[in-house]
Amino acid sequence: MASGVFGADGIAGSELIIVAGGRSAEHDVSLVSGAHLWNAAIEGGAHVTGIGISRDGVWHHIASDQRPKTGDALAINGPEVAIDSLAAAAQRGAVVVPALHGPLGEDGTFQGACEVAGVAYTGAGVLASALCMNKAVAKRFLAGAGIPQTPFVVIASSDSIDTVRERSQHLGFPLFVKPSSMGSSIGVSKVDDENALSTSVARAGAYDTCIVIEQAVVGREIEIAVLGRRDTIVSRPGEIHVGAEFYDYHDKYEDDRATVSVPADLPVMVAQQVRDLALQVTSVLGCREMARCDMFVTADGAVLLNEVNTIPGFTPISMYPKMLNDVGVTTVQILDRLVADARARHARSLQRSTDHG
Repeated sequence: MASGVFGADGIAGSELIIVAGGRSAEHDVSLVSGAHLWNAAIEGGAHVTGIGISRDGVWHHIASDQRPKTGDALAINGPEVAIDSLAAAAQRGAVVVPALHGPLGEDGTFQGACEVAGVAYTGAGVLASALCMNKAVAKRFLAGAGIPQTPFVVIASSDSIDTVRERSQHLGFPLFVKPSSMGSSIGVSKVDDENALSTSVARAGAYDTCIVIEQAVVGREIEIAVLGRRDTIVSRPGEIHVGAEFYDYHDKYEDDRATVSVPADLPVMVAQQVRDLALQVTSVLGCREMARCDMFVTADGAVLLNEVNTIPGFTPISMYPKMLNDVGVTTVQILDRLVADARARHARSLQRSTDHG
């Protein structure tokens, strides 16, 4: 591992504020991710407090003595706090660690609040977060950069079913119908014929007005972890073996049927293609601080990008920490690197000129 990859002193003695929950269908997953990051931060010697955001958007302080027990989710039961608590954290030199998944947390909105408050925060910045969260915009952007990906069309939830059929007919069946800005496979449906198309569009439209329809790709579901803008760490690819028809929310978090292989059993050349594509994609999107790239590897060895996640899960079953742990990077070291990168980016932002001359 390259020298300088981790900070000299690590996160020991640092004040970290872990933020979890949020107004998102991924609220529960976020609370589990937040709990595991909290325990890793304590293990690394950090002083940890939290902000728990309720489903209706109310912010609550989580005191340092509210450390979750191993296996538990963070509990949102502290006193209410205002958004200006971020500015107070900036004055103390704290670093915010967003463990928020989905809209109003992973999509650049929370990152923008941190920027306005002047507080250092981990993970991708405003633009990269917003870009990666919006599948429709990201896919169009990546298509312009020549990134190989699954064939797709973008529709509006208000489009007539006749328009949807006309726009998507060249993709054939089966199809995947997805809300553009949602994660954890929430609102995603596999559509095998025209009869199910209307219902699937309505389901995705319950979560977003913008919908992506993709051609179903027959291939292996491969993921890879990227960490750090400089001296970038890239894991070996991992593979998801789905227990359901596709890797949906229930298969990920409830049914316990999916299994994973870390590392994936891939030919050396294909594994290198996956790694190269991950580096290219995260460079184009500007999200190399922390990203999990989801891909397909087809029977003929073609590698196609599915999507990029800028705040991947940190639950016990989450692939991002598993893949980095596999190459010798502990979850404490992941936090160490994220915090070091957050401070470096924040320091650069303070050096920007505000002089109009």
